[in-house]
Parts: sequence; C-alpha cells; structure tokens
Amino acid sequence: MPGAIQRQSGFVEIYVNVALQKIQQIHDRGHCEGMQGKNQDKIYKYTTTLARVLLRKYSTDAYSPDERASKDRRLIMNIVNSGEDEDVTTKDAVPLCNIISLLSKYLICTGTQFVQLHSWVSKLCQEQNLDDSSLTKAFINLLFLLTSQSNSNITITRDIGQDIHSQVGDMDQDVEVEDKTHYAIINPRTFAPVLTILHVQVEKYIDEAEWVLGVMKNEAISSNLGSPGCTQKESLEKAVCTRLGILVTSFHELVQSALPVGMAVDTVIKMVTRLYGTLSILTKYYISLYNQHNGHLSTRFEKLVKLIGTHLTQQCYAMINYIQLSQNDEHNHSIADASKNTKGKKKQATAVASTSNGKSKLLKEARSIPNLIYSIEQYEKFLIQLSKKSKVSFLL
Repeated sequence: MPGAIQRQSGFVEIYVNVALQKIQQIHDRGHCEGMQGKNQDKIYKYTTTLARVLLRKYSTDAYSPDERASKDRRLIMNIVNSGEDEDVTTKDAVPLCNIISLLSKYLICTGTQFVQLHSWVSKLCQEQNLDDSSLTKAFINLLFLLTSQSNSNITITRDIGQDIHSQVGDMDQDVEVEDKTHYAIINPRTFAPVLTILHVQVEKYIDEAEWVLGVMKNEAISSNLGSPGCTQKESLEKAVCTRLGILVTSFHELVQSALPVGMAVDTVIKMVTRLYGTLSILTKYYISLYNQHNGHLSTRFEKLVKLIGTHLTQQCYAMINYIQLSQNDEHNHSIADASKNTKGKKKQATAVASTSNGKSKLLKEARSIPNLIYSIEQYEKFLIQLSKKSKVSFLL
C-alpha cells in the first residue's frame, strides 16, 4: 500500500473492511466474490499475505497490552453510553470485549492494570442495565474470565443465582423475592443467556472439584502406605467442601426460580444433577477412608451435608412438582387455544402442530427429571452407608 494512502485512516479502514468481508465469504462458502475468488492458489496467497501484514502491524504496535485494554475500555463505555445513536450500536462493543479477554492473559493478575480492569468490568456489570443479550454475554464471560484469572472465590455464581431468582420471581407465587440485584446487567430480558454462561462455568468448577477428589483419593492410598500428608489432605477436603457449598447456595436460588418451562429449566436440572453426582463421589471417598481405617469425617463435610438437606434437596423436589404442573398447564392451554381458533380438519391439524413444540419440551424434561431424582437417591444411598460406617447420623 503506498505510503500516502497508508497514512489516510479512511482508506485503510475501507481496505480492512473489504478484506474482512472477503475472509468471511471464504470462511462461509470456501470462495469469495471477484475474478479470482474461486482460485484456491490465489486465495491462499492473498490470505497469508494479509495475515503477515496484520501480524507485523500488531507485533510492532507501540501499545502495551494494558494500554490497548485501557483504550478498548474507553471505547466500550462510549458505546454503552451512546443511547439511541444510530451510528453506534451496543453490538459494536462485543468485539472489543473479546479483544480485552485476549489482552487480559498478558497482564499480571496481581498487577495494578489487571486489578483496575477487573474492578471496571465488575462495576460495569453492577451498574449497566442492558437489553442486548449478546453484549450481556460478552460482559459476563469477561467477568468470569477475570475472576478466574485473579484466583477469586466462586461466590459470583451465588450472586448470579440470586439475581436470576430476583428477576424472574419465585415458583411459589405467594413468596415475594426482594427486587435487589448484585448485577444490573441481569434482568428479565437477559437472564437466559446468563444462565447458559453460568452452566458452562459450573461445569468447569465441578470438573476442577472432581479432579481434586481424584488427588484426595490417591493421597489417601499413599497415606495408608505410610506416606505423610495429613495437612494436605485436610486442606484439599476443605477446598472441595467449600466450593461445593457455594454451588449448593447458588442452586438454592435457581431451583426456586419461576423459570419458563423449556431450555432454562432443563439447564438448571442438568447442573443440579451433575452436582449430586459429584456429591456422591465425595461421599464415597469418605466411605473408603473408613473401609481403609485411614481417616474420618471432616466438620466441613458434615456442614455441607446439613446445607444440602436444608437448602437443596427439598427445593429440588418442589421444583420438580412445579415443572410438572407448569407442563400440564402449558399443554392444556396450547390445545385449548388451537381448538378455539380453527375449525374442522384444519382445526385438528393446527392443534397438532401448535402442541408439537410443547410436547418436545415435555419429552426433554421427562427424560431429565428422572436423571435428577436418580442422582439425588444415589447420593442419599451413599450417605446412609457413610452414616453406618461413621456412626454419625445425617438427617435427610
């Protein structure tokens, strides 16, 4: 590109936009518009040249990761605060959030810039009430990422669970939920994508907990063979029980929420089912300690069991009852509405079509609910076995 044109930002922007359009076309179709758009050799040559130019540009960029992140933060705030500006939409901030996510990996998690970035994202999620679900997802993903990189505890899951409960209401219509949220970004229009993100994060947290449980099991075997490690074992047990306890309090909020029947409810059922599976693994770990005469219950575990009994299991069965009642009501209403608005053969066909989606929801949750019940019953079965081994009574 000639130097004079290269210095004109308007021309550069046009070139970059055209290049991005061509790359998107190649990605979607395998070719792009233009005389040589189907010539694979030319496509390869042009895309590698473009990649080389961009790499050289950003590798020699004068901005450090923290400086570029700061610039992107200012751009995001300008977009978020732009209101109804037709030239700027909130979707323009999503790529900037993605860039910040990448740049954050190059910041020292204990450094000033990272702490400021984490604080800024937290404050933005707390104060900005947005309608755009894609931007909400970008911000919540960024918040989880920075929280994870800073080794902060996972109480964010509990806060988000409380916010969703507050925004959608309680499944018991006689219960009034306090209309107060930790994050204003979570509202009746955005809770669904946030719940999806929460599901992904919870899976990661449970994967980590199960990995630690594997380490604990190996440590118990080593200890039985005479290898010291009591302090580490107690530390690991404490960490696992604490993490699972936070997840229990998070799900305590979600299982009481008046979520719409469908994907949202199914997501919660999957998360809770997975949690009970992990609780079974933890319970079996303590059973193995007693079988090997190599340990005893920790007070943390006893507190966790009590928390599950008071804050989760009973609420899960109430949620199942709520789902089944909601399904029946929705199914009956869909048939009644279809019958009211159609006649004869057309009436019958429309009724079948209008209820097909409802039936698919029923079938999906009809499969997931038994899995949840089985998971709870397995956990309680192992808990009864542990109670007999330890001589400790657990009230189920």
